[in-house]
Amino acid sequence: MTEKDRGVLREFLQEQALESARELYGQEVEIVCFIEEGSTTAKWIVIGSLSFILSQYGSIRTGIDYAIDDARRFSDFAKEELAEIGVQPQQILVSRKRLGIPGKVKRVLERMEKLEETGNSMSAAEYEQEMQLIKKQLSLIANDIDTEQDYQSVVPMLEANFQEKLPSRAPEDQEQDQRKAARPKKPTIPKPRYRVAAKSQAASPVEEKYDLVIENGTHKLSKRSE
Repeated sequence: MTEKDRGVLREFLQEQALESARELYGQEVEIVCFIEEGSTTAKWIVIGSLSFILSQYGSIRTGIDYAIDDARRFSDFAKEELAEIGVQPQQILVSRKRLGIPGKVKRVLERMEKLEETGNSMSAAEYEQEMQLIKKQLSLIANDIDTEQDYQSVVPMLEANFQEKLPSRAPEDQEQDQRKAARPKKPTIPKPRYRVAAKSQAASPVEEKYDLVIENGTHKLSKRSE
């Protein structure tokens, strides 16, 4: 394929994709189409507004799910467009979808939900590791966002969602409680159970009698035999 042929194909695919993407995403978008030299690889990049998508739905999770669904439908459209120019389905060796920022947001939301479900059963080290991974993902997403408008729409919603998904009690607190519970307690000496005989069962006192005996100038008491 010559450079001229690639240019004609690129313009055709870009125009067709732009119309379809506007319909799918419900907003003005930009389409960039690449036809790689020396290969049969075609790429489309759809550039739109995340803030517009999120404003259409009640939550960031719902908005992102719809954005990803639209991206998958756009991928199906791309295959149809290739079929129109004579590319047979069996000739498409590999079809890949890059979900971009919506895909990254979806993955970090799923990680937050998992932390909410299992965080209370994690050790302190596991919990801290998961927290750091989520924070790193949030930082990467923030760096990938191109416009201030999208940044102000997406990042605060993610941060608020992160705070909501935190377990009610951090494992550090739970481990402290467990250590306190496992700490050996001060031994206690049980009180003796005194057995007091009833008066009716008390033994009667025995009166003993002694005689004073003087032998060889010494005195001693001798128990009197009855």
